[in-house]
Amino acid sequence: MKKILVVDDEHDIREILEEFFTLKGYSVKTAENGETGLEVFNDFAPDLALVDLLMPIMNGFQFTKAVLKKHPGFPIIIITGYSKEYNQKDILGMGVREIIKKPLQLDKLSEVVEKNI
Repeated sequence: MKKILVVDDEHDIREILEEFFTLKGYSVKTAENGETGLEVFNDFAPDLALVDLLMPIMNGFQFTKAVLKKHPGFPIIIITGYSKEYNQKDILGMGVREIIKKPLQLDKLSEVVEKNI
């Protein structure tokens, strides 16, 4: 069973994505910020991560840099409502697979996950 890590500070987003991808046959774990996300990442060993950019404590940009430093090529998909906060070229240049803007369209997100997992 493929494993997905969802890192987002919005409880409703974490809950919706966990339920949606669990119903699609994935094992899903969630974290409310990048710092907790790194702990879950190390314990859970996911196959893909869905990561919000703007979060307290450790943001998605910092989380992504930390993961890709240790695991180059690991599939990370950014899910954000604030794409203007960071330059998309800089984010994609770090090794992020795709950037999906909120509000999320679950069918589109599912296609992106299928393509990258």
